[in-house]
Amino acid sequence: MFFGADDSTADPDSPPLLDLVQMNFHHYTVSADYEHGCHWSGLPTLFVFGLQGDKDNPIYIGGAAANCVQDPQGHAEYAQVDSGFDALQHNLEQKENQMAILGARMLERQKSAVEAADTLKQRAAGEQSQLAGMAVIISLSMTRVLSIFAQWAGVDAEIDYQLNRDFDVSGMSAQELTALVAAWQSGMPGASGPNVYALMQSREMADPTVTYEEEQGRIDSQAPTLLGTQVA
Repeated sequence: MFFGADDSTADPDSPPLLDLVQMNFHHYTVSADYEHGCHWSGLPTLFVFGLQGDKDNPIYIGGAAANCVQDPQGHAEYAQVDSGFDALQHNLEQKENQMAILGARMLERQKSAVEAADTLKQRAAGEQSQLAGMAVIISLSMTRVLSIFAQWAGVDAEIDYQLNRDFDVSGMSAQELTALVAAWQSGMPGASGPNVYALMQSREMADPTVTYEEEQGRIDSQAPTLLGTQVA
């Protein structure tokens, strides 16, 4: 069996990170131009008017050499880039944002403002679509592989293999948990103990391998607590 990014055929698929690699290469070339410009133009350059510099009368300055220009008045000036390389810098920032969209979230400048939870979920859902598609392909291919193994072993059973495609790690906020407990305590329809516990399991706040009855048994077996101290 073949495991590809887009299907389970023997034809090679384009790597999911190929666009990111290409964008990273373009970012490198622009970065090289930017660093080259900063290296040669970032330091002030001395221009001396009215003095001819030569090997017998060198002029030492922070740069490699001074530029001497004939001028009867005679004076010296410094020339340097004032505005910098705004076009190159903007190009670098644009490519970093594009790479962030393509998957390199670590390169994106994070927003200082707090985003709403729904906004974060919607943005994460778009980023995870490629990952979810790959999980589906792997699940189908693994199902076929395990089915072949089962046939070899003489097992007549329906085989199904599924990777977890729940990539949401936001959990449950304190406000949501408070509202959920209040709904359970008030006896609101649909807010029974098993349903509340199942929701907590889906939000990764409870052990998914422990049933509601087992968890209730754990709670009942605990000693009562008074002001943070267990009562024997």
